[in-house]
Amino acid sequence: MSRRWVALVSVAAIWLAGGCGGDSNDEAGPQPAGTQAGTASPTPTAATSETAGETDVPDACSLISSADLSELLGADQGPGNPQSVSPDRSVCFFEAGTITSIEIAANYQASRDIIEADPSRNVTDVSGVGAEAFFDDLGGVAQLVAKGERYFVGVTFVYETPESGIETGKQIVAAMLAAAES
Repeated sequence: MSRRWVALVSVAAIWLAGGCGGDSNDEAGPQPAGTQAGTASPTPTAATSETAGETDVPDACSLISSADLSELLGADQGPGNPQSVSPDRSVCFFEAGTITSIEIAANYQASRDIIEADPSRNVTDVSGVGAEAFFDDLGGVAQLVAKGERYFVGVTFVYETPESGIETGKQIVAAMLAAAES
């Protein structure tokens, strides 16, 4: 299990380091949340940037409940800890190690290009969820990423087999996209 945990933490580091797209204004790296860090949000909320009146992506923890996530993954995920990484991206870390994220759709292709450029990654196109989707298989830990009209979402989780991982991941990101796009 320690290998899986290391892989899960590695994927989280990629998300936090801006490996899933970039902002034109984040030369200094991602900016951590100042207002919502440390508490899970029970209702959907939007993070706000330093610019008054500018709304950003929804809180990643609000897109799927811990109970629903736990049911789909077959294990208690515990509460989520939201992190507003940048105005374009929000990430939620669940106690069990699962990570959910949301980002503006305009960053999708750049994010995918970064992942596909890494020769250690095994990326497979996935149909049946979102406008575009892919499964990033890290051997026991994976992320499934799907693009909607305004946002793209992802889930990083431990799976039994790639086939079951794809099916479970599709269910999770479909629920997340539905919540985000509504």
